[in-house]
Amino acid sequence: MLAATDPHRIQALVLANTSARYLFDDDYPIGMAPKVLEVVIDGIRRTWGTETAVRGIHRHADEELTRWSMKLLRASATPRTAAEQYRYILETMDVRRFLPLVQTPTLVLHTRGHPLIPLAHGEFLASHIAGAKLVELGADESYFSADGYTRVLDEISEFLTGERPPSRSTAS
Repeated sequence: MLAATDPHRIQALVLANTSARYLFDDDYPIGMAPKVLEVVIDGIRRTWGTETAVRGIHRHADEELTRWSMKLLRASATPRTAAEQYRYILETMDVRRFLPLVQTPTLVLHTRGHPLIPLAHGEFLASHIAGAKLVELGADESYFSADGYTRVLDEISEFLTGERPPSRSTAS
């Protein structure tokens, strides 16, 4: 909304695995059905801060990142509070009317096969923001995988600077 309502404060916008709206509506058929919302909220309540929660979204996270993510989740909210926060976000967020107002250069990154946010959401964002660029990431290219975060950073770097970073070598 800030990019739409106060554009002089925003030089570039990068959106990753997000949506203009999460719930189904008559004019938004790609949204989540109310029954699915209840399953998601129940899953958050039952698994928040556990390996199940982290691996459910970030299938390719390594062991160290999984442990770190579990600690971060537990430190950020209780399972009950997290479930209510997500309920609020998923039920109420709808920024569709602001998308045509965004004039800021926009990069939309979206992981194919994301378990909660289908690629159609990224496609919707990119098609409703003038000049937005959509980059589809493979399931193993999320920013929670060793190989994926490099591609994500390269895409963002090229978008912001106009140049692709030099190839990284794993050899020293």
